[in-house]
Formats: sequence, structure tokens, C-alpha cells
Amino acid sequence: MKSYCKNVVVNDVKLAEQAIHNCFTGKWKRRDVRNLLSGYCDYTPKQILDILKAGKKHLLGQAVHNLALEIVGRINNRDLKLPPTRTKIIQDGSQKKQRTIEVEAYEHQIFDHIAVLCMEELFRKKVGVYQSASIKKRGQIYSKKHIAKWLRTDPEGTRVAVKCDAKKYYQNVSIPTLIRLLERDINKNKPLLWLVTQLLLQMKQGLNIGSYLSQFMANYYMSYLYHYAENELFVTRRSRRNGNVRVRLIRRILIYMDDILLLGANRKYILMAYRKLTEYARDFLKITFKKSWRFFYVDYEDKYGVRHGCHIDMVGFKMYRTFTVLRDHIFLKARRAFRKVQKYRRRGWAITAQMAHRVMSYNGWFKNADLYKWCQKHGTDGIVEYCKEFISNHDKKRAAKPRKEIPELMAA
Repeated sequence: MKSYCKNVVVNDVKLAEQAIHNCFTGKWKRRDVRNLLSGYCDYTPKQILDILKAGKKHLLGQAVHNLALEIVGRINNRDLKLPPTRTKIIQDGSQKKQRTIEVEAYEHQIFDHIAVLCMEELFRKKVGVYQSASIKKRGQIYSKKHIAKWLRTDPEGTRVAVKCDAKKYYQNVSIPTLIRLLERDINKNKPLLWLVTQLLLQMKQGLNIGSYLSQFMANYYMSYLYHYAENELFVTRRSRRNGNVRVRLIRRILIYMDDILLLGANRKYILMAYRKLTEYARDFLKITFKKSWRFFYVDYEDKYGVRHGCHIDMVGFKMYRTFTVLRDHIFLKARRAFRKVQKYRRRGWAITAQMAHRVMSYNGWFKNADLYKWCQKHGTDGIVEYCKEFISNHDKKRAAKPRKEIPELMAA
């Protein structure tokens, strides 16, 4: 049985420093980060803030190094006593879905980053090609492009579909099962296995939402379902000409975190595949699917030009056989953002940076949907260029502000 991450050194100081930099990206000026760093250097949190404002972050290199030494020492001594997480309720996404997240202390987050850096090989080799979400360069657009390509190029193999998702996936991940899988896959690196196991045992129920490690573990855990679907969903059929023939039950599978899409050519086979997948998820992974799963015939046009079946509604897009549009609520919010900037321009009012960034964000959605005629009709290209120029000028003004020099710190 293949083992991964055999040659990774968990207690490497350079790796710990990289994990600290990754953890603090975009957060260096936060008070809790400055308070943590001040304990490993001679600067006060206020002085650290002045150093960062002056663009002299390299002066904090010794503090980062000292913190890395302590982190490595704790790994060597098998000492992972971490402060408890803080529970917080947030409104997530455009649908304002209520989620309970666990906020970790920064030292806890650093250990998460170390674990993820050490397990890069495992994630790269185990996570499936058509698994996406929380994976670099594999987001909503990645999923949309592949689904649209399958519908366009393989109409016979994508006649029917099943769409389902796991019930409270993060909370229902079985930590004992996850640890058992890790023991099988990284069993030759005992320090790494100890670190990841201890971090997983710190979690309250399943995987903590909000943890940096959780998103990688969630994809790794679901990869077993993905590979089961790819390699085991077959049935043997008897043929007069060829004898016993092994037939695949599905043609395609795509998993977006815990949302699962199955595509196939045969109604009987794809429903059989869904039943097998449900049993495997329940018995092996200890997760269940929501009762709201559905089977449907994928959008097609008959010889008389009449459309039948349903589009695939996933990752923010509605994908038909020959074109793709946005989900209604996303399109309406995007249209509102464009019209607001258009109104401000027409009346000669100054727009804000937030409004400009909002337009640029929604323009990314428009570029990946078949909305060319609508964009031409409403002049979105002109609005986008206006917002681009505004953001460019705004950033130049911010960059041109003189940085505060602190002679006494520079001398240090």
C-alpha cells in the first residue's frame, strides 16, 4: 500500500517560518497578531504597527524566527496544548445562510498551516481531478467549465443526472474514520501523523467550520467517495457475442466540496449508482445525503425544436446543453451593482471604491456566462472600464502617500 509524505520534515524551522508567513498574510497589522509577535522581540505592539506602516516588515524577521523555534520545540516535545476555540455565528454567502464557526487562536492556526504544508503531496495525489472548492485554481469556474464541456461534447453520455449533497457535511465527518484513513496513507511519517491527529482531536464535532485544516481534510475525506465512484461503480452484463461485459454505471462525476453531480446515459444505471454511492457513504464514511436529492433528464432539444428536461443548477450557474446563464439571485445583484454605477456616472456623482470593486467582481461572473447580448445592450463594457480606471487611480493615490519614518526603530 502506497504511503505519502514520507520525506517531509515536520520539525523544520524554515517550514515553520513559511507557515507563519502564510498564516499572517493580510493580517500583520491586526492587534492580536502584533500582541503575539511582541512576545518574541523587543518591540511593543505599537512599534510593530509603526514598522509595518513604514514598509519595514523585514525587521520582524527575528520575531518570526523565534516564534518558529518555539513551535518546532513544541512539536519535538509532543506538546500541543492549545487554547480552546471561540464559537461565532455568521451570515454566509449571498443567501445569508447562518453558520456556526470556530475561531482558532493564531498559534493553533500556525500548526494548521504546518500540517497542510507537510501534506501537500497527499492532497495532490489523493484528491480527484473533478473535485473542486477550497483547492487552488479549482473553484466555481473550474467546475462550470467542465460541466458545460461535458454537456456540449457528450450529449449521449450526459442524458440523465443525479444531484445530491451531504447532510451537514463538516459536522458529520467521522474523526475516528478520518484518522484511520490518515494512518493508512501517511503511516511512515510518525511526527506528521501525530501532529495531524492531535489537531483533529481538538475539534468539537466533526470538522470545525472556519479551520484552515478542515477544508483540506474535507476534500481528502470526500476523495474516497470520488475514487469509489470512478473505480467501483460497474455492473456485469451478459452479452451473447462477448460473454460477460463490465458496464460503467455513470459517465461523469463532479464533486464541489459536498455537492455531488452524477451524469450518465441510462436512467436505471444512474439510479443504481446513486444507491451504491449512498451505501458506501453511509457504511464507510459515516455520512448521509439529504433527502432533497433529485434525478432528472438533462436539457435537450427534440427534432421539432422543442426543449425538454432540466438545466444543471450548480456553482452559481444554470447550465443548459448549449449555453450557460447565471442563477437568478446572482444576476439580479450584479445588474443592481452595474445600474448603480451607471446612475452615479449619469448624474456626475463620485462612486466609491467599494462600488467599483463590486462591479469588477460581478464582471467575472458575466465573463463566464453567455450574456454577450445583454452586456452589449446595457453597455457593461464601458462601466467596467470606468471602474478599472477608478480603482487604478485610487490605488495610485494610496501608494503615493508618504510612509511614516521612525528613526529610532530604523536604527534598531
